[in-house]
Amino acid sequence: MFWWSGEVANVSSTAYDFRCATLLGERIPRVFGAPGVSGFDVNYCLSPSVGDTPAATLVHRDSGRVLQVFTDQPGLQLYTGNHLDGIPGKLGAKYTQHSSVALETQNYPDAVHHVSCTFMFISSSSSSISDAGCSLVVCDKCLQFSSDTLLRQLHWLRLRNDL
Repeated sequence: MFWWSGEVANVSSTAYDFRCATLLGERIPRVFGAPGVSGFDVNYCLSPSVGDTPAATLVHRDSGRVLQVFTDQPGLQLYTGNHLDGIPGKLGAKYTQHSSVALETQNYPDAVHHVSCTFMFISSSSSSISDAGCSLVVCDKCLQFSSDTLLRQLHWLRLRNDL
C-alpha cells in the first residue's frame, strides 16, 4: 500500500489485506473510526501484470455480477463511498456512506514528490500510454477463485498480490 508519505506499507494480516477473496463490508469497521479514517481511500501497490490476471475482482453474490479490473498501472485506489450523505439516485434510492465502491487504476498518488518513485516521471519530449479495462459478467452460481474459497457472502474483493 502506498501512503502519501511515500512509504510502501506491508498489508499482510491487516484490515487492508485483500490478496485473498475477502468480504469488503466486514473490513470497513476495522478501519472506520481510526483518526481521520472513514473507510477505505487508499492506493494499493500492485504486482506487475502477468497475462490475463486481473488487478482486482469484485463479486456481488446475490446478483451474480463479477467485475474484473485489468491494468498495467502500478497502483489501484480503493474508495468505499466514505463521504456519501444521502445523494439521490435512480428510483428514489439514496446513496449513503459506504453504499458504493470505486476501483481506480493509476500511478501512485503524489509520486512526483518522492525519490523512490522516479520511474513515474515522463519528460515533456516523450509520451506515455497505459492500458486499463474491465470485464463485467453475470454468473448463475457461486463462484470459486483459484484459492478454492467458495464465495457465500455478498460483496467480495480480491486484489492481485500487492508488493
